[in-house]
Amino acid sequence: MTPYIGQISMMGFGFPPEDWAQCDGQIQQITQNQALYSLIGIYFGGNGTSTYALPDLRGRTPVHLGASYSSQVGVTGGLEQVTITESTMGAHNHPVYASSSPADKGGPKSDRILAETPDIYCPADNLTTMNSQAIGLNGGSSGSVTPHANMQPSLTINFCIALSGAYPQRN
Repeated sequence: MTPYIGQISMMGFGFPPEDWAQCDGQIQQITQNQALYSLIGIYFGGNGTSTYALPDLRGRTPVHLGASYSSQVGVTGGLEQVTITESTMGAHNHPVYASSSPADKGGPKSDRILAETPDIYCPADNLTTMNSQAIGLNGGSSGSVTPHANMQPSLTINFCIALSGAYPQRN
Protein backbone atom coordinates (compact mmCIF):
# COMPACT_ATOMS: atom_id res chain seq x y z
CA MET A 1 0.00 0.00 0.00
CA THR A 2 1.46 3.34 -1.04
CA PRO A 3 1.46 5.91 1.78
CA TYR A 4 0.55 9.56 1.36
CA ILE A 5 3.50 11.94 1.50
CA GLY A 6 3.53 13.31 5.06
CA GLN A 7 1.55 10.39 6.47
CA ILE A 8 2.66 9.57 10.02
CA SER A 9 2.57 5.94 11.06
CA MET A 10 3.60 3.95 14.12
CA MET A 11 6.17 1.23 13.54
CA GLY A 12 6.76 -1.78 15.75
CA PHE A 13 10.51 -1.65 15.09
CA GLY A 14 13.15 0.92 15.94
CA PHE A 15 14.15 2.29 12.53
CA PRO A 16 12.44 4.12 9.67
CA PRO A 17 11.68 1.98 6.61
CA GLU A 18 12.93 3.05 3.19
CA ASP A 19 11.43 6.42 2.09
CA TRP A 20 10.34 7.20 5.66
CA ALA A 21 12.03 9.25 8.41
CA GLN A 22 11.64 9.17 12.17
CA CYS A 23 9.50 11.91 13.68
CA ASP A 24 12.37 13.29 15.74
CA GLY A 25 12.42 16.95 14.70
CA GLN A 26 15.10 16.60 12.00
CA ILE A 27 15.78 19.74 9.97
CA GLN A 28 15.33 19.10 6.23
CA GLN A 29 16.37 21.13 3.19
CA ILE A 30 13.33 22.35 1.23
CA THR A 31 15.15 21.61 -2.03
CA GLN A 32 15.53 17.94 -1.03
CA ASN A 33 11.76 17.31 -0.70
CA GLN A 34 9.58 20.14 -1.98
CA ALA A 35 6.48 17.92 -2.03
CA LEU A 36 6.67 17.21 1.71
CA TYR A 37 7.48 20.86 2.45
CA SER A 38 4.41 21.95 0.44
CA LEU A 39 2.26 19.87 2.82
CA ILE A 40 3.77 20.49 6.27
CA GLY A 41 5.51 23.85 5.73
CA ILE A 42 7.05 25.14 8.94
CA TYR A 43 4.38 23.77 11.30
CA PHE A 44 7.13 21.89 13.14
CA GLY A 45 10.04 24.33 12.71
CA GLY A 46 12.59 25.49 10.19
CA ASN A 47 13.12 28.92 8.65
CA GLY A 48 10.73 28.49 5.70
CA THR A 49 13.25 29.82 3.18
CA SER A 50 15.70 26.94 2.98
CA THR A 51 14.68 24.53 5.77
CA TYR A 52 11.70 22.93 7.45
CA ALA A 53 11.48 20.45 10.34
CA LEU A 54 9.86 17.07 10.62
CA PRO A 55 7.46 16.59 13.54
CA ASP A 56 9.15 15.74 16.84
CA LEU A 57 7.05 13.12 18.62
CA ARG A 58 9.78 12.07 21.05
CA GLY A 59 8.15 12.09 24.49
CA ARG A 60 4.93 13.54 23.08
CA THR A 61 1.37 12.31 22.82
CA PRO A 62 -0.30 13.14 19.50
CA VAL A 63 -3.57 15.07 19.87
CA HIS A 64 -6.11 15.56 17.07
CA LEU A 65 -6.61 19.21 16.14
CA GLY A 66 -9.93 20.74 17.00
CA ALA A 67 -11.76 23.34 19.05
CA SER A 68 -11.13 21.59 22.37
CA TYR A 69 -7.32 21.77 22.11
CA SER A 70 -5.90 23.68 19.19
CA SER A 71 -7.01 24.49 15.70
CA GLN A 72 -3.47 24.60 14.30
CA VAL A 73 -1.20 21.70 13.42
CA GLY A 74 2.17 21.77 15.20
CA VAL A 75 1.07 23.38 18.49
CA THR A 76 2.65 21.70 21.52
CA GLY A 77 1.48 21.65 25.12
CA GLY A 78 1.75 19.91 28.45
CA LEU A 79 4.54 19.42 30.96
CA GLU A 80 6.44 16.34 32.09
CA GLN A 81 6.80 17.75 35.61
CA VAL A 82 4.57 20.14 37.54
CA THR A 83 5.07 22.11 40.74
CA ILE A 84 1.80 22.49 42.60
CA THR A 85 1.53 25.89 44.23
CA GLU A 86 -1.02 27.24 46.65
CA SER A 87 -2.79 28.99 43.76
CA THR A 88 -3.06 25.75 41.73
CA MET A 89 -4.03 23.53 44.66
CA GLY A 90 -7.70 22.78 45.05
CA ALA A 91 -9.52 24.34 48.00
CA HIS A 92 -9.47 22.07 51.01
CA ASN A 93 -9.40 22.11 54.82
CA HIS A 94 -7.19 20.58 57.46
CA PRO A 95 -9.53 20.11 60.44
CA VAL A 96 -8.19 20.47 63.97
CA TYR A 97 -9.87 18.01 66.32
CA ALA A 98 -10.39 19.41 69.81
CA SER A 99 -12.74 19.03 72.72
CA SER A 100 -14.19 21.57 75.14
CA SER A 101 -14.65 18.82 77.72
CA PRO A 102 -12.03 18.43 80.44
CA ALA A 103 -9.40 15.81 79.80
CA ASP A 104 -9.63 12.68 81.86
CA LYS A 105 -7.37 9.67 82.25
CA GLY A 106 -4.31 11.83 81.72
CA GLY A 107 -5.15 13.19 78.27
CA PRO A 108 -7.75 13.85 75.61
CA LYS A 109 -9.64 11.14 73.75
CA SER A 110 -7.57 9.26 71.18
CA ASP A 111 -9.31 11.04 68.29
CA ARG A 112 -8.58 14.52 69.70
CA ILE A 113 -5.35 16.48 69.71
CA LEU A 114 -6.41 19.27 72.06
CA ALA A 115 -8.60 19.27 75.16
CA GLU A 116 -9.44 21.62 78.00
CA THR A 117 -7.11 21.12 80.97
CA PRO A 118 -8.40 23.36 83.80
CA ASP A 119 -6.44 24.31 86.92
CA ILE A 120 -3.01 23.56 85.46
CA TYR A 121 -1.60 26.95 84.45
CA CYS A 122 -3.82 29.37 86.40
CA PRO A 123 -6.51 29.31 89.04
CA ALA A 124 -9.94 28.40 87.62
CA ASP A 125 -11.52 31.63 88.88
CA ASN A 126 -9.31 33.75 86.55
CA LEU A 127 -10.48 32.10 83.28
CA THR A 128 -11.74 34.45 80.57
CA THR A 129 -13.61 33.41 77.45
CA MET A 130 -11.67 34.46 74.35
CA ASN A 131 -13.09 35.40 71.00
CA SER A 132 -13.15 32.32 68.76
CA GLN A 133 -11.06 34.21 66.18
CA ALA A 134 -8.36 35.24 68.70
CA ILE A 135 -6.16 32.22 68.02
CA GLY A 136 -5.87 30.81 64.54
CA LEU A 137 -5.39 27.09 64.30
CA ASN A 138 -3.30 26.24 61.31
CA GLY A 139 -2.03 22.85 60.26
CA GLY A 140 1.06 24.46 58.72
CA SER A 141 2.30 24.34 55.16
CA SER A 142 1.25 21.51 52.92
CA GLY A 143 3.17 20.04 50.05
CA SER A 144 6.56 20.84 48.62
CA VAL A 145 8.08 23.06 45.95
CA THR A 146 9.65 20.00 44.31
CA PRO A 147 8.01 19.20 40.95
CA HIS A 148 6.23 15.87 40.69
CA ALA A 149 5.96 13.62 37.64
CA ASN A 150 2.98 14.46 35.48
CA MET A 151 3.29 11.75 32.83
CA GLN A 152 0.55 9.31 31.95
CA PRO A 153 1.40 5.63 31.57
CA SER A 154 3.00 5.16 28.17
CA LEU A 155 4.49 2.74 25.68
CA THR A 156 7.32 3.82 23.39
CA ILE A 157 6.51 3.45 19.69
CA ASN A 158 8.54 4.51 16.64
CA PHE A 159 6.64 7.29 14.80
CA CYS A 160 7.74 7.77 11.19
CA ILE A 161 6.68 10.14 8.42
CA ALA A 162 6.45 9.16 4.75
CA LEU A 163 8.92 11.12 2.62
CA SER A 164 7.51 9.88 -0.68
CA GLY A 165 4.33 8.30 -1.97
CA ALA A 166 1.03 9.61 -3.28
CA TYR A 167 0.41 13.36 -3.03
CA PRO A 168 -2.80 13.79 -1.00
CA GLN A 169 -5.68 15.62 -2.68
CA ARG A 170 -7.89 17.93 -0.63
CA ASN A 171 -11.56 17.05 -0.18
